[in-house]
Amino acid sequence: MRIALAFPPSLCLPNHLYYGLVTLAGIAKAAGHPVVTGVDLNQAAAEALLTERQGLLALQFLEQRLIGLRGAAQLEAAERLEALRNAVQENLRAAPEHVRVLRDPADYFVPERFARAFWGVVDALGFYYQLDPIISPFREHFLADVDRALRADTDSPMPALYEQGLLDEVLARDPELVCLTLAFPEQVLESFRLARLLKRRRPGIHIALGGPMLNVKTERWFEQGWIFDSFDSVFVGDAGQALPELIESLDGRRARESVTNLLWRDTRGTVRRNTEVAVLDDLRSLPLPDFEPFDLKRAFTPRPIYPAMLSRGCYWGRCTFCSIGWRENYRVLPPERIRDLARLIAAQPAARFVGMADSSVPPAAARQFSQVIRDERLGLVWEGGMKFAKPFLDADYVETLAAGGCRSLKLGFESASQRVLDLMDKGVQLAEIPRMLEQMRRVGISPELFWFIGFPTESRREALQTLEWLLEHRQLYDLTGFVGDYQLHPDTEVFDHPERYGVTVVDQDNGYCRYVLAVGLQQDELQVLKRLLACNNNRTLICNGSHLLHVAELGPASLRGLERPMQVPTEVRVLLSEPVA
Repeated sequence: MRIALAFPPSLCLPNHLYYGLVTLAGIAKAAGHPVVTGVDLNQAAAEALLTERQGLLALQFLEQRLIGLRGAAQLEAAERLEALRNAVQENLRAAPEHVRVLRDPADYFVPERFARAFWGVVDALGFYYQLDPIISPFREHFLADVDRALRADTDSPMPALYEQGLLDEVLARDPELVCLTLAFPEQVLESFRLARLLKRRRPGIHIALGGPMLNVKTERWFEQGWIFDSFDSVFVGDAGQALPELIESLDGRRARESVTNLLWRDTRGTVRRNTEVAVLDDLRSLPLPDFEPFDLKRAFTPRPIYPAMLSRGCYWGRCTFCSIGWRENYRVLPPERIRDLARLIAAQPAARFVGMADSSVPPAAARQFSQVIRDERLGLVWEGGMKFAKPFLDADYVETLAAGGCRSLKLGFESASQRVLDLMDKGVQLAEIPRMLEQMRRVGISPELFWFIGFPTESRREALQTLEWLLEHRQLYDLTGFVGDYQLHPDTEVFDHPERYGVTVVDQDNGYCRYVLAVGLQQDELQVLKRLLACNNNRTLICNGSHLLHVAELGPASLRGLERPMQVPTEVRVLLSEPVA
């Protein structure tokens, strides 16, 4: 059977290839059905948007809107739109040159050229993607809202991009089965749009949908069976057993009712769920990923960053602000599979850089991965997200990571208040963090710190205390990502037990909750602080992984030329200078 795998546009700067795609490709290959086409449509969409033609079309669109607003005497709206046009027009015009720089093996490593190109691409894509709505399954009328958005006239460029080339990429080798992986809320609308257009272009094709988003409010996806107007098969749970069984079913060698984790609609219009409790993959026997169907050279880096994943779920799994989907069903690869994965990646074309896709790389797994790279001289360097933990106080541990290619770690710092950290259940002592960072810097690992403000009960003084700590310890880390203000989501510990955090939920929509607090920073004051600190956001650079190449080739100090520098506005400096009450 000819199989195509596609990752729908996720309306953001392309990151390294989503690991679920190469996992599915490995499963299909092990079952005797190698994937004929693998395409990251988020990467393909970005390429299509960052062209001279698309930039001109966007500027013409803005100019026409301005003429219309002025003609209708909507002067305030026209003023806002003109400010937007003035802010983005340079990067819309320069987008092709920005892409060239990011793919050029020389210009990429010139800090001022990289920074101009990288942040220019971020701003250009941000303009295009703000025109698409994000619809979460937490919405009360989720699927009705998706259907309404698909039927409505839209200023988004996405529908045209599908017809102008994205559909052709998926259908290039005449697949019989197309599998879409849905990982983020930003992909919901695009997944349905893509499926409908594929069906229109190729009516007989079988389209399957799976991915982590199907685990969020699962029942809402299947209300009235509407989802099956776009998809033939939908999986809730892992695909290790499910995909080979679906292939057998489509080949007539297995009954549809026996396919693991499958939901489908029978000939009478009844929605059938074969597995009431989702079956999870056993990582000890799961086939190794297959990178061959995917063109990693399309990335906005001069050399590809290969994805790796050593675990599923989160080994800590207790942070009270974190969504359940990131925390539950923890499993980790056994040492022999970690060894096999490292060897496989090292054997890929132009393999050197690796980006970990784990929620939080388990300390023991990180050590095992590094030991294989070091002992077998595989030549890989890697970055990933980890939690501040006791092993980082051990000199031998951090030396092993560094010797095994670890060059950058994304670390959730969150807050410089021990009281707030304990309320988050972070499991770390603030007093130990400087020593952990010193250990990393000593061996050449670049720490990148994420933080936010406004966790329930946090006072203004505690929020400012975090900023003070970061300023005072600036020599101990390289990049900082200000995530913004705390967002309360329905699938978190805080939502489930609001009384423990002094929270009263007022209402919720689209996965976000509006609430009031008994004590701490209220929403109006929090928004003021957020706006003042917004300039300190390097999250996109850190999460994208592009900084890894700079750290590996030029050292951690090179990152200072790439970042949006940490700034403290005058208003915040005044607040910092106020005496503690």
